[in-house]
Formats: sequence, structure tokens, C-alpha cells
Amino acid sequence: MTKGPNKESTLTSAFSEAKRLIQDKVLGKSFELFATHTGNRDFYNYVENLSDLNPKDVSDVHLGQLALVPDSLNKHRLVAMVDY
Repeated sequence: MTKGPNKESTLTSAFSEAKRLIQDKVLGKSFELFATHTGNRDFYNYVENLSDLNPKDVSDVHLGQLALVPDSLNKHRLVAMVDY
């Protein structure tokens, strides 16, 4: 999982950032108008629905791990090992 611009994992901060964006009167309205004007109303609806969710704490969730497997000519392949 990558780190976002606020130094938090992007998945854990997405809910709170979406909520702050939608609840801000000026920025939220500007975002809505921009999304509507550019034909991205579905994206606005997604962010709006994301802001309504109450996520579980995802810091203890481990879905697997990533590994680099050596390949030919000093190349590596990124492989996801998923736990079942």
C-alpha cells in the first residue's frame, strides 16, 4: 500500500478525506460543479458514497504480501502472494 501526500496509507485516509471534501461548503460545491461540468458525475457520486461509510480499522488487515522474483537479465517480477 502506498503512502499518500499526508504520509498516511491512502486506503486508511480515503474515507476521512472524502468526508472532509464533501462537508466543506465551498470546496465540496466546487468539486460537485467541476465533476458535473466535466462529465464525471459518477466519480462525484463515488466520493460522496465513500464519505458516508464507516470503515473498520484496516491497520491490522493483512491480505498477503508482495515479493520480487528474479528473472532473466537482471530483471525482477513483482508477484502478489495472497493468503486464502
